[in-house]
Amino acid sequence: MPDTHTAPLIPQREPTLGSLARQLAFAQMPSTFYTALQVSAPRAIQAWSDGWFRVAGWLFATSCFGLWAIAQQHLVGHADTLEPSPVRAPRMWRALRGVAAVAGALTAGALAAEGFVRILSAVFQCPGCGG
Repeated sequence: MPDTHTAPLIPQREPTLGSLARQLAFAQMPSTFYTALQVSAPRAIQAWSDGWFRVAGWLFATSCFGLWAIAQQHLVGHADTLEPSPVRAPRMWRALRGVAAVAGALTAGALAAEGFVRILSAVFQCPGCGG
């Protein structure tokens, strides 16, 4: 005779769009920025020494977001687990994450504003300025 006293199977809930977006934002994007850090930090130094200051600034901003990614992965978890590993000195990682995010955002914002001003100065030239 079949056993009729077993509990009914409860179907697993599928992940919602919000949880998938959170996973993408907090776990998978930092791994992409981490790869950018490995490439852009040495290139920023080389571009600065060659006199390409704007390129060096953009590469510096990219490497700052790479540092943010390392700290984010240590605090939040990696893309495959999404569970934070035991972290030594979490205050240090939070401080590094904050400093890197602020430095990268300010650098990128300043360079974007400078580029915008250059575009506007090319479009709206002063008629009496001779240029």
